[in-house]
Amino acid sequence: MDQPVEQPNFRLFREVSSRAQSSFLIRLRIENIKRIRLASILGLVMAGALLCLDFLRYSEGRFSKSYLYLYLFLTHASLLILIVPVFVISFNKGTISIGRYKYSYSLIASWTIYVSLSTLTMAILSIIERGSIAMYAINLLVVNFVVIMLHFDRILLNILSYLIIFCAIVLIQESHLEMMMVNILEATGVSILAFAVSTNLFNNAVSDFNYERTLRDKNVIIEKERETSHDLLLNILPAAIAEELILNKKVQPKDYSSATVMMLDFQEFSKKSNLVTPAELVTKIDYCFSAFDEILP
Repeated sequence: MDQPVEQPNFRLFREVSSRAQSSFLIRLRIENIKRIRLASILGLVMAGALLCLDFLRYSEGRFSKSYLYLYLFLTHASLLILIVPVFVISFNKGTISIGRYKYSYSLIASWTIYVSLSTLTMAILSIIERGSIAMYAINLLVVNFVVIMLHFDRILLNILSYLIIFCAIVLIQESHLEMMMVNILEATGVSILAFAVSTNLFNNAVSDFNYERTLRDKNVIIEKERETSHDLLLNILPAAIAEELILNKKVQPKDYSSATVMMLDFQEFSKKSNLVTPAELVTKIDYCFSAFDEILP
């Protein structure tokens, strides 16, 4: 039986055993799709709030003053596409819950990439509008905490996100050196923190999976030992007595008005037992006692 590999608590990147990896990935995909559905619903609510903000800006005539607000409006409106994964997940809820939805990986990957690009775009536009990287923090929050990614995927996505926002800060604020340095430092700190927390989330998922797998394996071993002891009792005791002993942990004494006791001895047993192997001796004795059980009432 394949036992999960125990991982030391201080290890930065934890993994499951190779034979258990397939089961772990299925479980991870099921969990991620549940998270994506909830995050998509919240994203639709946020999109509605942002579109209300865009309407106020339009009423104030800001759209005619700068194309920036038009770009923000288009980005906010694009979030309405999140209704698609909500419907897809709801429609395929049965197959998703048992890990048999064949497009699980594509759904998770496409959602993660789309949300990452959308929030990064809004982050860049926010830097242009008011010099803030708050949207970048939201980008990291959504991408790293909603989807529990494998180590390579998480590292790649965080590096690419940081490089994009770093280049955007430098290009947009190159004439404001102090503000540029402040935003770069803030973006760096937020990126490191988000990566550390998301890594911890993944490690916790691995630990929980390994613990449950170990517990399940131990329960299987215990059940096999219980079956073995049950068979042993049935072999050495009458069935009714064995069952009562298993159920009640004891046997109630019974009163018999009459009983027959048979005592027997194998002639020259000691001498003949030395002429055969232990296995042959046990086989012969078992044959004899089995015959007695059939003959006696």
